[in-house]
Amino acid sequence: MKKSIFILTASLFLVLFSCRENKDESKEKIEEEATTEEPTLKVKINAKVLVDDVFEVYYYETGQQTFHHEDFVFTKVDGDSLFQDIVFELPEITYPERLRLDLGKNTNQKEIELRAITLSYGEKEYNFSKEEIENEFKPSKFIDFNKETRIIKMKEINGKYDPYFYSPKVSNIVNYLLED
Repeated sequence: MKKSIFILTASLFLVLFSCRENKDESKEKIEEEATTEEPTLKVKINAKVLVDDVFEVYYYETGQQTFHHEDFVFTKVDGDSLFQDIVFELPEITYPERLRLDLGKNTNQKEIELRAITLSYGEKEYNFSKEEIENEFKPSKFIDFNKETRIIKMKEINGKYDPYFYSPKVSNIVNYLLED
């Protein structure tokens, strides 16, 4: 009887120990997979936005002729008197040719001061120069953009409100960021 109890106890101990070992191995494997996750393309706008809003980035890829209402990402922006990074993470396997930076839905938005626009992939970044932002990003008719101060004033026209910037061609920049 003592021998049976000993064998049963030893068997139970071995089962519990092997389960714990498998659990630890599974946990390590999950952690390893999480750290090897593929980076995605990110768009970062550094700006001073005074009023809460929602910003969007639309994109279209090579072969498309225009932006589609389904191809966008958005982020909530908390109004602040300090400059902040507004980051948009594009879906995996997205290689945009052009971007459209929509600066909000809030018709009560105050002036926005734009400091920088950056594209990044993993550790690589491309910072658009002051000249590129001033001359190559085209504002919609719902934006008055002072190129010297980089102050953006949004406006409503005939009851419509759609302030955005249309980017220059970014596919070469994206290719550069994706290179090894």
